[in-house]
Amino acid sequence: MGLQEDNLIALHYELVIRKSFDCDRNKHKAHSAYMQNLIWAEQGNNAVNHLPSYEKQLEQIKNDISKAIKKLSVNKLY
Repeated sequence: MGLQEDNLIALHYELVIRKSFDCDRNKHKAHSAYMQNLIWAEQGNNAVNHLPSYEKQLEQIKNDISKAIKKLSVNKLY
């Protein structure tokens, strides 16, 4: 994927979390940087050494999205 596609995916992640929890980007890990870091790790970019492994990042993102979907379905915000 290109940089624009990566940024769009990361932005969608942020918007889903923010909509689910009705929060700003600094709460509930609702920042596109979390998804962007995961995408870069998946692509093999190891420039950022202080981040967890790809697998740990993926697990965290999956958990965050799962919580957001559950919250959306309960509150019917869609």
